[in-house]
Amino acid sequence: CVMRVYDKVCSDCKMESSCWKKDYKKREKALRQCEKIIEQSGDKNKEIIEILNEFCIKPDCVTEELRIGIEIRRIEKLCNAKITECKSMVVKQFGEMGRISSQIAEEIKTATSYDTDLERRIIENLKRNEIYAFDVVAVNSDSEEQKVSLYIRNKIKKEKLKEAENIISKETGRCMKVYSITEKSKKSGTYEIKLAVKPEMKVYESCQMLPADVSGDSYSFVDTKDGNIYAILSDGMGTGKNAQSQSESVIRIMQLYIKSGVNISSAVSTINMLLSAKSTDVSTASVDICHINLYKKMAGFVKMGAMPSLIISMESVKIVEINRPPAGITVDLEELSYTMCEYDISEDIAVVMFTDGIFDAFIDGGVNKRVFYEYVANIIRKFQGKDKCEKGAAEEILKKASEISQKHDDMSVLVMYFE
Repeated sequence: CVMRVYDKVCSDCKMESSCWKKDYKKREKALRQCEKIIEQSGDKNKEIIEILNEFCIKPDCVTEELRIGIEIRRIEKLCNAKITECKSMVVKQFGEMGRISSQIAEEIKTATSYDTDLERRIIENLKRNEIYAFDVVAVNSDSEEQKVSLYIRNKIKKEKLKEAENIISKETGRCMKVYSITEKSKKSGTYEIKLAVKPEMKVYESCQMLPADVSGDSYSFVDTKDGNIYAILSDGMGTGKNAQSQSESVIRIMQLYIKSGVNISSAVSTINMLLSAKSTDVSTASVDICHINLYKKMAGFVKMGAMPSLIISMESVKIVEINRPPAGITVDLEELSYTMCEYDISEDIAVVMFTDGIFDAFIDGGVNKRVFYEYVANIIRKFQGKDKCEKGAAEEILKKASEISQKHDDMSVLVMYFE
C-alpha cells in the first residue's frame, strides 16, 4: 500500500524531493498508521486527514490510493484462499494468477511524460494575468491527450478560472477545460485544478430496470473524467438476493479495477478467476462492458454470458455478439484472457445493451431476433435529437418488453446516445 501511494501520487508530486527524500521512514510510518485506521474504521475517519495534513498537499488522493490498495489486497487474499480449494485446477490457476498479476503490475505504472518548459510558460502567463499558481504539472498520458494540473492557494473566481482555461489552451494548442477542482488542504487553503482536452463527443446515458422481485440485475456508469466512460451491466444467475449479491459484487469489483487504471481484459479475467474459485460472496454472473474512448471515438466491448449489444445509426444496425460463458463457469484457464472487440463510433449513433429478460420477453412473445433488433433500432431513431432521448428510448423498450412478457424475469436496458 505504501509503494502504491508513492507510485500513484507522490512520484508525480513536485514536493516529492523535499518530502520523501527528507525523511522516508517518517512518511512510511505515517502511511502505515493511516492504513491501519482505514482497515479498522474506514477511510472517512478524520484522524487520517489530520495525520496527512502535517506534510502532504494531496491527502485525499493518498487516502483513496490506500483504500484501493487495501481492497485489492483483500480480493487477492480471497482469490488465493479459494484457489487452493480447487485441487484439480490448482497448478493452472496459480499460473494464470501469476500472469494476470504481472500484467496488472505493469498496467498500474501509468506511463507519463512531463513538459517542464510548458509548465514554466503557463506559470509565467498566469502570473501576468494575476493568477498565482505555486506549481503546474503538464502531463502527456497514454492516450496522448494533454492534461494539466494547477496548484494554487485560495479559491479562484469564475472569471479567473475562465482566463486560466484560455491561457492554458493557447499554450498547449488544444481546447482545455477544467474538469475537477479539489480542496487539498483547508489549513493552507491549497486547491488542485485539473484540466484536460475537451472531448469532441458527448455521451448521454440511461439505464431503466424492471425487477421481477429483488433485482438480480445491476449496472454502473463510470466516467473517469479523462475521456473514458464505462457502461457495466451484470445479471446474477438465479433469483432473489443471491442473484442480486452476485451482480452487485461484479459491479463493485469492476469499478475498483477501472478506478485503479487496470486493463479491462485483465480485470475481467480476474473476476472470472474469483468466481470460478467458488467464492462465498459471488458464484456466477454475466458481465457486459462497453468502454467508450471519446478522444479516439472508439467503443470496446467485453462480454461473458451477456446478450448482444447494438450499435445503431440512422442507416444501419451493427450487432456486437461475443460468445463467452458467464463469469464463474469453469473453463480452460489457458483461455481466460479476454480481448476487447473495438468499433468506430461517431456522432448521431447510439449503443444499446440489455439483459436476457428483455430479449426473452420479445422472443417468447413471438418476435424473432431480426425483428427485435429492428424494433429497438426504430425506437432509437424515433427519439434521436429529442430532449432526454436516452431515457425516453430506454423506457419505451422496457415498457414494450413488460407488455408482451410471458415470464416474470428481471429486465434491464441501457441506452447511450452520442453527439
